[in-house]
Amino acid sequence: MHENVACPRCGIYFECKVGNITQCQCQSVALTGEDRTFIAGRYEGCLCAQCLQTLRNARKQEEREQVMRQFGKR
Repeated sequence: MHENVACPRCGIYFECKVGNITQCQCQSVALTGEDRTFIAGRYEGCLCAQCLQTLRNARKQEEREQVMRQFGKR
């Protein structure tokens, strides 16, 4: 099943291939379990690949900042 959906983050329409997930645009962005948890805690539904990449990078940046805060407290 293919469906045109609006990304809940940016509003752009994209083709979601939930019925053929290996061919979906979201598969172009490698996400860790932590990335998926971070994103799922903020958005519901499918996001476009650009937003997935942006959110993955935001989570990594947040993680780096947390490490730096912990390091700075020592």
